[in-house]
Amino acid sequence: MRVLLLSAAFRPHQGGVATHATDLAHGLAEANNRVFVLTVRKRGKLKQETNDRLIVWKIDPRQPSEFDGRRAPLERISTFLMQRWHEVDADIIHAHDFDSLFVGWMLKTAFSIPLILTVHNAPRKWRPGLHRERPKNCFLEAVRTHGIVDGLIVPSQASASTLIAQGFTSESCGAAPKVIPHGIRRHLASFTPDPALLTEIGVDEDDIVFVLCPTRIDVHKDVDTFVKAAAQLKKNARRRRFLFLVTNEPTGIEYKVIAKSANQLGLEVGRDIRFRQFSYQEMATLYRRANLCVVPSPRESFGLTVLEAFLFGVPVIAANQGALPEIVRHENNGLLFEPGDPVDLSNQVSRILDNDELRQRICVAARKQVGEGEEYSADRMIKDHELFYGEVRARSGARR
Repeated sequence: MRVLLLSAAFRPHQGGVATHATDLAHGLAEANNRVFVLTVRKRGKLKQETNDRLIVWKIDPRQPSEFDGRRAPLERISTFLMQRWHEVDADIIHAHDFDSLFVGWMLKTAFSIPLILTVHNAPRKWRPGLHRERPKNCFLEAVRTHGIVDGLIVPSQASASTLIAQGFTSESCGAAPKVIPHGIRRHLASFTPDPALLTEIGVDEDDIVFVLCPTRIDVHKDVDTFVKAAAQLKKNARRRRFLFLVTNEPTGIEYKVIAKSANQLGLEVGRDIRFRQFSYQEMATLYRRANLCVVPSPRESFGLTVLEAFLFGVPVIAANQGALPEIVRHENNGLLFEPGDPVDLSNQVSRILDNDELRQRICVAARKQVGEGEEYSADRMIKDHELFYGEVRARSGARR
């Protein structure tokens, strides 16, 4: 099968969408599909990465220098693909999120190729009129009412429930959400540890309790609750020394607000709590050293960082909302806390640190979840996508 994958986020970009899109592309290629990826890069000219079955085009989407009211960055991207369609000649177009959807929609119209959309949007309780308040929901409503896509993928039941409440059913728009959970490729664990990185962030000593929060500062990630819990843990630390780390660059208005709050709560930024962005390879070193991984977001569409922590046997404490409870089973392979409750979060952290039997049992179950089972394996994810591609092509009367 020939697959065109469109995603603005692709490694080395940060985040779960970039990791998932990259793993999906490589996995499909390894399964003997011909895969073409078009993504964006922050600066520079076109960059092409090629192997036997995978071609990745990274294109600079900057605004044309002479804006005439009709041109936009997507014009350049769409033109690029249309001019190369004789090379791509895809059987299926797979767009990730809404910026890619527009390009996919144009290509579907031009070449009559089935279009699939994966929605990575954080689940939000649907109510009438929500699409008039938020652009992403407006895009989704356009997809629903106008039948833009031939197939719809979401990574969790939480996301599926949100879209079904909005009206995405086979009867109403022909595109009921198909749940295909993300899988994890084990190559993250193959990266060599970097002791210098641990020294740089201040966790090279064994007696420091290193609490990792692998998330960006975003309105639905709820880093504020993590910071408040960190302050409570420091206050009740007794003889423990903590280092709390949020994987977000120390820049921007949101960071300044969080940093100010941390200082007011008694956390010294740069000493007790640090903020920094890391590469995918560097994350392997952090997971190996972490005593705990906290995922505080109450509106995750999946939570790929949970699987990454599981891969290294790191105990995970996650918000009991959104898609996270589908992955983290309380007191089995992790712990859950009441969303937005820093006291409950700090209590769950203390439980892990004070109870060796609980911690070891959770770590064993977490490793087993991604090491032995098929539920979150990359192979299962690839097979599920291939089957769904076939179903969509059959429904749409694909030409080959």
